[in-house]
Amino acid sequence: MSRAFHHACCREEVKFGEPEDDVFLAKAGFGGAEYLLPGLLTEGMKRGLPLGRIAALTSWNPARRFGLRTKGSLAPGYDADIALVDPGRTWTVRAAESESAQQYTPFEGFELTAQVTDAFLRGNHILRAGEVIGPPVGAYLHRLSVPPHRRRGDRGTRSTAGAVDVTHREWWSSRGRGGPPGPGWRRGRRCGSPRNSRA
Repeated sequence: MSRAFHHACCREEVKFGEPEDDVFLAKAGFGGAEYLLPGLLTEGMKRGLPLGRIAALTSWNPARRFGLRTKGSLAPGYDADIALVDPGRTWTVRAAESESAQQYTPFEGFELTAQVTDAFLRGNHILRAGEVIGPPVGAYLHRLSVPPHRRRGDRGTRSTAGAVDVTHREWWSSRGRGGPPGPGWRRGRRCGSPRNSRA
């Protein structure tokens, strides 16, 4: 399960500055990662968004964007990160029922028609019937920092497990650049980059 949006929770008493109604003094972001998938399913299904697209938006795309090569797919060679969702369970968002330490949510009172019931992290059952279970099994993940074609021994080919590695073009596309750089990259600089240009 990958999440890709600003999740920066803090309690209400430290969220706002003086005066409280000055939005520019408030700390950025707010909690709500737990509502992303149910919210996207609720609103997406109303609008005809295919389930495969929702899976891409919440798993595959963020994993590629952040260079997490073992995340985002249910395939050999990928981590077994799975969220089980009941698409017919209607519930109301209540901050008091959240696991977050934030103690409030801007989504308070929203009615959602899908709910995550179980979750697995690298095959470990970590959420059962909506309750967190077992000891913590999270681990720091190092993100891909260079294009895959530049990594020693990695040529964007099929791995032994049969999963397709990220290709050069996929890596650049996931970085929002649309395609690989020009030949200047091989000389250690980006062609046309204002930051590196000599004016």
